[in-house]
Amino acid sequence: MIRTVLVPLDRSPFAEQALPAAIAIARRAKAELYILHVRTLTPPLAFQHVDWWSDALLQEEKDYLDKLAQRIRDETGVEPIVETREGNVPDIIRRHASNVGADLIVMTTHGRTGLSRTWLGSVADAVVRQDSTPVLMLRPDEHPVALDEHPLFSHVLIPLDGSAASETVLEEAARLGSLAHARYTLVRVVAPVLVPVHPYAFAGPATRPDDDATAAEMRGATEYLEKHVAALAETGLRVESKVRLGEHPAPTILEVARDVQADMIAMCTHRHGPARYVLGSVADKVLRAGDLPILLMHPRPGRG
Repeated sequence: MIRTVLVPLDRSPFAEQALPAAIAIARRAKAELYILHVRTLTPPLAFQHVDWWSDALLQEEKDYLDKLAQRIRDETGVEPIVETREGNVPDIIRRHASNVGADLIVMTTHGRTGLSRTWLGSVADAVVRQDSTPVLMLRPDEHPVALDEHPLFSHVLIPLDGSAASETVLEEAARLGSLAHARYTLVRVVAPVLVPVHPYAFAGPATRPDDDATAAEMRGATEYLEKHVAALAETGLRVESKVRLGEHPAPTILEVARDVQADMIAMCTHRHGPARYVLGSVADKVLRAGDLPILLMHPRPGRG
């Protein structure tokens, strides 16, 4: 059950584009909607001791949040709980999510060319990297936000790689999708099995496909997914599975999403890779190359 939804804002129009989805989820789940504004601006060096500058900034901030809260009430009937904090943005979001018992964080991330005017690109990455709270990431665009027009998700694509860690997202995806009685497609991408031919590149390709080994991998992947399909179907969910052959998982996942007309992708990230980059290679590539909302989370403790 989703009881608390948290939306971090930085006062940019791009960040506000997380609100329609968050509101739709909160309304259907009868959950509390928390809006967290994280203050990051500080006065310019020449003005840092001028009280009127600080007072004007705080009043402008308050006016913005009051108007936004009233707009949400008027347009959707939802009563948001609005709070402001100051400090390191990812830490504040993570701490606030813990304090309010957030079951879901909803936020926007990079546009195709990045959002240099906002902190949400890098912050979204950091929030996912540091916490196990599911984060629904949405791609912002230039269109005005209509708070009461976001549909709930009806077809969720869930990539699995055979690890217990990747399976962590199944429960959260089912919980979010159940709000609209969604369908689910489980997908496993199998890389072609290659065997060495000779070590000398000038003599030709150093490897060749092993069709028999690849076929065996495909059968194993099919059996693996079928077990999960059966288990999920027993809970009343509508589930199918797809096994695809592909050298690169991320574009293959996005291709399957288009083929099945999924409107959300749910996947688990892994706790590895360079510390400053963020979502695990496959999840990161899916997020940055695709346009669909993505539900991301770290594995639960012990399933790393």
